[in-house]
Amino acid sequence: MRNRNPLLVALLLTVGLVLGVTKVTSAKRIDAVHGKEYRLSKRHGPWMIMVATFKDLPPEMRTKGMSPAEAADELVYELRKKGIPAYTYGRQEINETIDTTDRLGRKQRRHFTAQQQGIAVLAGNYRDPDDRTAQKTLTYVKKFHPRFLSGVEKSSRFVRKLKNGGLYRKTPGRKGPLGGAFLTINPMLSPEEAHVKKQGPLLIKLNSGMEYSLLENQEKYTLRVASFHGKSATHVPNTKFGNVEQNFKVTSALDDAAFEAWELVKYLRTRNVEAYVFHDRYSSIVTVGAFNSSRDPRISEMARSYAAKKKTDPNTNQEMLVAEMVTIPADPRPNEPIEKRWFFDAEPKLMEVPRL
Repeated sequence: MRNRNPLLVALLLTVGLVLGVTKVTSAKRIDAVHGKEYRLSKRHGPWMIMVATFKDLPPEMRTKGMSPAEAADELVYELRKKGIPAYTYGRQEINETIDTTDRLGRKQRRHFTAQQQGIAVLAGNYRDPDDRTAQKTLTYVKKFHPRFLSGVEKSSRFVRKLKNGGLYRKTPGRKGPLGGAFLTINPMLSPEEAHVKKQGPLLIKLNSGMEYSLLENQEKYTLRVASFHGKSATHVPNTKFGNVEQNFKVTSALDDAAFEAWELVKYLRTRNVEAYVFHDRYSSIVTVGAFNSSRDPRISEMARSYAAKKKTDPNTNQEMLVAEMVTIPADPRPNEPIEKRWFFDAEPKLMEVPRL
């Protein structure tokens, strides 16, 4: 049972909407139980509507009423009764300390709140912000007047006080308490996760049943070491140092890029490297390793191995950054010239293994 706060804090802040996957459905299909908590998770979105944020007022301004959590739950309930899937998302308070000086030059240490504790309400599940249902629902939410936020007692230029003790900030050009609503990405998703979630069905189709698929990686992190795009230079026979660009053989399709990535993974596997391939709408990538922590010491060592190195061009005597590569054969000789080579990314990057 939650501790009751003596104030309904209905200070509605402008916050971002989250992307969602499913369309807004009818009220009959949306679970709406008064007093039940509906919490945001990574399953929702990736795009959603940021409806409002509730937070505490200073002690001297508090009166009787709901706590921020109770107010958030009440708003979620009212939205769900209207057929809009809504959820609460708790934001923790972050306190920081900085060293500074006063006007006399004396050193001081100041404490301040970098992020205030509050509870946000987000609604809807949409693939992208241009989704028609997302736009229509956003328009509706902006004009929606929840019952528990009705009854204005006093109004100033910037703030309205409700009869139940709550306060909310007025949005220019909008009369309702939810006029500041907007679309945003699910705050529980990283940009990479949101991208994967948005393309979920397509990515499953592109990566399912494939040998050495990154989806088979059971750990949380992997290291991206090579990228192949629709026009990716991968096969460079008889290339002289310093004259690489003129010798690129450019492929012309994503299918070629996908095949090149898969061939590189297959080759790395023959050299006992735990390599994986992953395809999306625009490119194919090759990753190495499987790590359950971003602090695994093997990551930095592996990244240095695949990262570009500084070398001196014998033709110009200028130092330049040169990408690492592997070739077939691995040790070319005059009677065994290079048949194929792959270049690695200049800067390997740690990424989360996608979960579709």
